[in-house]
Amino acid sequence: MSLLEKIIASIAVGGPSPIALPDALVFSGLDQDSIARRLKLLERAESDGRGNFPPGESSQLSATEEEIRSTVLDEVRPNLQNYDAQQSAYANRLAMLDPFGLVAKYRGEAQQQKVEVQAKITQETGKFFLIRKSIQDIEEDWSIFKGKWGITHDPKPSGHNFWKWLAIAALIIIEAIVNGFLIGPYAAGGIAEGAAIAIIFPLITLLLCAWPTGILFRRATRPGKLAPRLFWPALSLILVAFAFLLNLLLAYIREAVVMSGDWEQAMMFWLAALNFSPPPLSTASFLLFLLSSGLFAFAAIDVYTMDHPIPGLMDKLQHRIRKHNEYAIQLARAHDQLLSLHRESVSDFKAVYDMLNAWQVEFNSIQQSQIKSWNMLRAYIEHVERVMNVLLSQYRQANSKHRTLPPPQYFIGNWTFDNAAYRTPPEQVSGETYHRKMTFAMESIQKIQEELNEVYLEIPRVLQGVHEMLQQVRK
Repeated sequence: MSLLEKIIASIAVGGPSPIALPDALVFSGLDQDSIARRLKLLERAESDGRGNFPPGESSQLSATEEEIRSTVLDEVRPNLQNYDAQQSAYANRLAMLDPFGLVAKYRGEAQQQKVEVQAKITQETGKFFLIRKSIQDIEEDWSIFKGKWGITHDPKPSGHNFWKWLAIAALIIIEAIVNGFLIGPYAAGGIAEGAAIAIIFPLITLLLCAWPTGILFRRATRPGKLAPRLFWPALSLILVAFAFLLNLLLAYIREAVVMSGDWEQAMMFWLAALNFSPPPLSTASFLLFLLSSGLFAFAAIDVYTMDHPIPGLMDKLQHRIRKHNEYAIQLARAHDQLLSLHRESVSDFKAVYDMLNAWQVEFNSIQQSQIKSWNMLRAYIEHVERVMNVLLSQYRQANSKHRTLPPPQYFIGNWTFDNAAYRTPPEQVSGETYHRKMTFAMESIQKIQEELNEVYLEIPRVLQGVHEMLQQVRK
């Protein structure tokens, strides 16, 4: 939950909505003719008058007059209840739009977030100190290893061996296809004999010759005593010569098969070549020899580059590089996580400023709506008093007309709505006072933001310090 969400949850921004919106508040009018008919006003006035009721000395409304009043107020009461509910909702909402309360809540939540961010920085820094110890151990082991083998500079890491093995497999397939294409059509045994020749020679020259040749050359370049370093090249040269002779035999096989299809003829050609009196080769056979020898050399070099001459060096180097890459990833992740908190905080502060501005607009709107509703209520009360006095006047005139004794003195008076609560406007905070509260709240929130930003500004400095520390360890 973000800082803003915590504050909104704690101060319950939103609150209940008014039962009736200001512009939708409608006071239903009174139909005096309908009320008179329902109460049989004139008939009852005549009946009461013939009995000289109410008595002339009475100062209280008669039963009929009380029923008139009760009937009118029964229709008025729902409108007043709607008005009361609306004003209560407005008052509750205005109480929620309290800038001081928001500042107090925000200060507490911001302080808590400051503690959380500092704890997060400490936690991440602690992780990097553990990484530093791990990298320091790796660097010490690497330095010892380089000193043991006399390595003066870090070698370049080799590529993945999967692609090198794939290259060798591709070379075998290429040579087999070429052999099959140049020898297969002329072989006496047909396709089967041509396919056997096509695949056997690449397997022998590339796997049994090129692969150990690359390993032996690698060992020959390994630092160490002179005798082993001379032995391995000599052994590898034997394999090179053997592969050379096999490729030459392949060329003569192709030559003999094309000429006569006789394998013995190919062996004679090959033996003559061994006696340094080789018979001439056709252009296609010579190109086959060059291609086979070139593929052998390429495969031997490929095997040679699969590892470093010094045993275990590439494993240590890859482990060292992997640990440094892991550190870089963790540093970037920690940097992003901590700065994302800062971005969220900046966004939350902007949202709070926007909310305070919205509160000011809402405050003004609610107060205007309160006054508007109260003015509508005043007009409605005047309407109620007017209808009530018309009904009482109709009753009293009819009553007086049929009396034999003088009517009560109060007959000449008017009825007034006696609830003082509806004759005074709702209590309100002045707009100037609320504006001062808003100004104070804005300034306070800005100070809180500056204090929190000081904590967030520590993030790049701390992470940069950690990075420089680890770079120093690597050097």
